[in-house]
Amino acid sequence: MKKTEIKAEIQFVILREGRKFIAYAPALDMATCGKSFDEALRRSKDLIQIFIEETVRHGTMEQALEELGWTRQRGPHKGALPSWIPPQVIGQFSQPVSLPA
Repeated sequence: MKKTEIKAEIQFVILREGRKFIAYAPALDMATCGKSFDEALRRSKDLIQIFIEETVRHGTMEQALEELGWTRQRGPHKGALPSWIPPQVIGQFSQPVSLPA
């Protein structure tokens, strides 16, 4: 099996829903949760590992990353592995809405 390595900083947004903490990674469009903030952080590492293992196993990593908006960069010299740059969270805001009761 082909060895694949990605070095990237994947940003997570932590949300609280009742008693659960949700760790959402926009760059992977995936989330996990935990009963505590720390558990959600630990599970976020597992989420990344599972994503990488499964896409490598199925041979779909490049396709998945491209569909998620990652940018591929060629290596600095011939024969170097390409690197992938995830989309970055650059802001956060609240939008007022009216919901029917």
